[in-house]
Amino acid sequence: MDKTLYEQDYYLWIEKTISLLENHRFSDLDLENLIEEIKSMSISQQKALKSNLTVILWHLLKYLQEPEKQTRSWALTLFEQRERIEEDLENS
Repeated sequence: MDKTLYEQDYYLWIEKTISLLENHRFSDLDLENLIEEIKSMSISQQKALKSNLTVILWHLLKYLQEPEKQTRSWALTLFEQRERIEEDLENS
Protein backbone atom coordinates (compact mmCIF):
# COMPACT_ATOMS: atom_id res chain seq x y z
CA MET A 1 0.00 0.00 0.00
CA ASP A 2 1.29 3.44 -0.89
CA LYS A 3 2.21 4.96 2.47
CA THR A 4 2.17 8.48 1.07
CA LEU A 5 -1.53 8.12 0.28
CA TYR A 6 -2.25 8.79 3.96
CA GLU A 7 -0.69 12.24 3.70
CA GLN A 8 -2.03 12.97 0.19
CA ASP A 9 -5.68 11.92 0.45
CA TYR A 10 -6.89 10.83 3.87
CA TYR A 11 -10.40 9.94 2.69
CA LEU A 12 -9.06 7.76 -0.12
CA TRP A 13 -6.62 6.15 2.34
CA ILE A 14 -9.59 5.28 4.61
CA GLU A 15 -11.56 3.78 1.72
CA LYS A 16 -8.59 1.74 0.55
CA THR A 17 -7.85 0.54 4.09
CA ILE A 18 -11.46 -0.58 4.56
CA SER A 19 -11.37 -2.43 1.25
CA LEU A 20 -8.11 -4.16 2.16
CA LEU A 21 -9.53 -5.22 5.53
CA GLU A 22 -12.78 -6.47 4.01
CA ASN A 23 -10.82 -8.51 1.47
CA HIS A 24 -8.43 -9.89 4.10
CA ARG A 25 -5.43 -8.35 2.35
CA PHE A 26 -3.66 -7.65 5.61
CA SER A 27 -0.16 -7.67 4.19
CA ASP A 28 -1.05 -4.67 1.99
CA LEU A 29 -2.19 -2.51 4.90
CA ASP A 30 -0.42 0.65 5.97
CA LEU A 31 -0.11 -0.66 9.51
CA GLU A 32 1.88 2.23 10.93
CA ASN A 33 -0.77 4.81 10.09
CA LEU A 34 -3.63 2.43 10.85
CA ILE A 35 -2.28 1.87 14.37
CA GLU A 36 -1.88 5.62 14.88
CA GLU A 37 -5.47 6.21 13.73
CA ILE A 38 -6.82 3.61 16.15
CA LYS A 39 -4.83 5.14 19.03
CA SER A 40 -6.07 8.58 18.04
CA MET A 41 -9.67 7.40 18.02
CA SER A 42 -9.29 6.07 21.54
CA ILE A 43 -7.76 9.30 22.81
CA SER A 44 -10.46 11.31 21.04
CA GLN A 45 -13.24 9.28 22.64
CA GLN A 46 -11.65 9.67 26.07
CA LYS A 47 -11.39 13.45 25.63
CA ALA A 48 -15.01 13.71 24.49
CA LEU A 49 -16.21 11.69 27.46
CA LYS A 50 -14.12 13.77 29.87
CA SER A 51 -15.45 16.98 28.33
CA ASN A 52 -19.08 15.84 28.59
CA LEU A 53 -18.57 14.73 32.19
CA THR A 54 -16.98 18.07 33.07
CA VAL A 55 -19.88 20.02 31.57
CA ILE A 56 -22.47 17.89 33.32
CA LEU A 57 -20.69 18.16 36.68
CA TRP A 58 -20.32 21.95 36.47
CA HIS A 59 -23.95 22.43 35.46
CA LEU A 60 -25.14 20.01 38.12
CA LEU A 61 -23.16 21.87 40.79
CA LYS A 62 -24.57 25.21 39.63
CA TYR A 63 -28.05 23.72 39.41
CA LEU A 64 -27.89 22.41 42.98
CA GLN A 65 -26.04 25.37 44.54
CA GLU A 66 -28.12 28.13 42.97
CA PRO A 67 -31.72 26.89 42.99
CA GLU A 68 -33.02 30.42 42.41
CA LYS A 69 -31.14 30.52 39.10
CA GLN A 70 -32.30 27.14 37.84
CA THR A 71 -33.51 27.51 34.30
CA ARG A 72 -34.92 25.20 31.69
CA SER A 73 -31.73 25.78 29.73
CA TRP A 74 -29.58 24.29 32.52
CA ALA A 75 -31.89 21.28 32.79
CA LEU A 76 -31.71 20.78 29.01
CA THR A 77 -27.91 21.00 29.09
CA LEU A 78 -27.79 18.36 31.82
CA PHE A 79 -30.08 16.12 29.80
CA GLU A 80 -28.13 16.66 26.56
CA GLN A 81 -24.76 15.93 28.15
CA ARG A 82 -26.15 12.82 29.82
CA GLU A 83 -27.45 11.63 26.45
CA ARG A 84 -24.04 12.25 24.85
CA ILE A 85 -22.30 10.28 27.60
CA GLU A 86 -24.72 7.37 27.21
CA GLU A 87 -24.22 7.38 23.44
CA ASP A 88 -20.42 7.52 23.78
CA LEU A 89 -20.44 4.60 26.20
CA GLU A 90 -22.78 2.56 24.02
CA ASN A 91 -20.56 3.14 20.99
CA SER A 92 -17.33 2.21 22.73
